[in-house]
Amino acid sequence: MTVHKQDDSAEADSSPPAEETLAFDHPGGDSLELADLLTGHSMVRRLPSLIRRTMALAWAVDRRTVLVLVASQIVSGASGALGLLATTQPISVLIATATEVSHSQLDGWSPTCPMAVRT
Repeated sequence: MTVHKQDDSAEADSSPPAEETLAFDHPGGDSLELADLLTGHSMVRRLPSLIRRTMALAWAVDRRTVLVLVASQIVSGASGALGLLATTQPISVLIATATEVSHSQLDGWSPTCPMAVRT
């Protein structure tokens, strides 16, 4: 990080302070050039090593929390899968029993309701 002063003249203390701008210097050149070099394939290639480094850091900081987090993610995924399985049967029944209805039958219904269910 570099601070650049726009007015480097040495004047008396009664003058206002020189205006400063903040610039970040990095050894890769222009950030747009770096963004052009960063492709989807290169990000995917780096992802496993980044995950390993992140997990190693988290494990070093607090092992119990890492285990609780992994267990909660597994439980969350399993409950999501069970929820999807539980809705498969009712939705397939609704789709199978759906019939086309005329516009006069849909008076009072939401315009987003494309089909009605036989009762």
